[in-house]
Amino acid sequence: MWAFLLEVNGKGSWANKNRPDYEADVWYNKDLNRIALEMIGDRAVGKKVLALGAAMWVDAELLASLGAASYLRTDIIKTEGIDLVCDACELPFADESFDMVVCREVIEHVLDEARMLSEIRRVLVPNGWLFITTPNMLNVWPDGFYHVRGYVPRAFINQMERAGFKVIDKRGNVPNIHTSLMFLSKKGMGSQLLPEFQYISGLLESCEESYYLGTQLIVLAQKGVYEDKSAVKN
Repeated sequence: MWAFLLEVNGKGSWANKNRPDYEADVWYNKDLNRIALEMIGDRAVGKKVLALGAAMWVDAELLASLGAASYLRTDIIKTEGIDLVCDACELPFADESFDMVVCREVIEHVLDEARMLSEIRRVLVPNGWLFITTPNMLNVWPDGFYHVRGYVPRAFINQMERAGFKVIDKRGNVPNIHTSLMFLSKKGMGSQLLPEFQYISGLLESCEESYYLGTQLIVLAQKGVYEDKSAVKN
């Protein structure tokens, strides 16, 4: 966690552009933004967007590209660029306050994921949008410390549906990014691996099953009209 905060404040690895994995890390995050923008399209244009756990430069870059009327960056700890400190499980907003919630790489850190999703659904307008991502457990195993849980692809879809969301689009990125690209880039082999990952990323664009293969599970969902959440089917 503290290493993460140092990166956010520009005092850690993001400030060190000479580290061996810097180019690979930047490409990986920019590629996630590219996928996000393709999936979200114009749904955020002129809308109010809430971003949870949005302390990184990659989040700022994405939000600035959405064309939203306004966006609010939140996290559980105050860091540079964060507009509001709050707990994703107890959002300090009135019902139906936002048109879209962006929640990337957060749910795997939260002890009560059902509570967080309920809060997200509460603050969304009717038919509002949730863009959410989490590591694919088939590629990134939860460590039980930073990542308190993990999802396999179908279980993540079921979790969204149980929470009252309809999955509209689902995609994945390149598999094995952390076990191969990042690990070997830190050993100075990034110049050999990065072009291969970039090539594979292009191939996956036409693969409808990319959601089941990638390092991240990437989902665009819409708030349903369910009043009784227990009636939502798996």
